[in-house]
Amino acid sequence: MIQTLRDLRETGDDITRIEGIFSGTLAYLFNVFDARSRFPRSCAPRNRRATTEPDPRDDLSGMDVARKLIILGREMGLTLEMADVEVVGLVPQALDGCGVEEFMERLPEFDAVMADALKEAKKPGRCCAMSDGSMPTATPPCG
Repeated sequence: MIQTLRDLRETGDDITRIEGIFSGTLAYLFNVFDARSRFPRSCAPRNRRATTEPDPRDDLSGMDVARKLIILGREMGLTLEMADVEVVGLVPQALDGCGVEEFMERLPEFDAVMADALKEAKKPGRCCAMSDGSMPTATPPCG
């Protein structure tokens, strides 16, 4: 993808937006997390088929997506730093500093918070997804 962006810019094309799935893990989680499945079950390594980092917070924090957006934005010709990207992760602040085992054990404490977020996301015109606004005229949000 990076080489394609470089080629487009070198031939004079003006890139105004990039859309795609920047995290397969988050795409998977958003597809399986619904009212019938609790968020912690969706995050459990056995349910993620070992396709992610051993610590789910690595994916849930949104930082990997933010880094990818910065790289792609720079390839578009933007001057971006991490401070330019708004990241709203899915890791409850209370669980940010604990170990993986404790994180997985305590994650059910936040079922109601995640269910409320899902309910909010299901309102008309909304969705549950990581999104970006990789446009040269805007700060790319991520969350």
